[in-house]
Amino acid sequence: MNQIELAERLRRDIAETLGYSDFDITEDLTGVGLDSIRLMVLIERWRADGVEISFLDALAAPTALGLANAAIQNGTDETRP
Repeated sequence: MNQIELAERLRRDIAETLGYSDFDITEDLTGVGLDSIRLMVLIERWRADGVEISFLDALAAPTALGLANAAIQNGTDETRP
């Protein structure tokens, strides 16, 4: 899974959580309605799936693409589905 594929996966997870999918991987997640509580729930789910993202990563890069980049920098295995 490359950075764009991971970003799209994260975007889909966020969209499912919000019940809203009309945004792309470069949009600010707070602008589409993602609050800190839902973000923490998603981060825990992603960590359980081997995607290494922290809350601070999300604050520093609040887009699905930014999260994917942080996850890869943090050692997430890009070969995992």
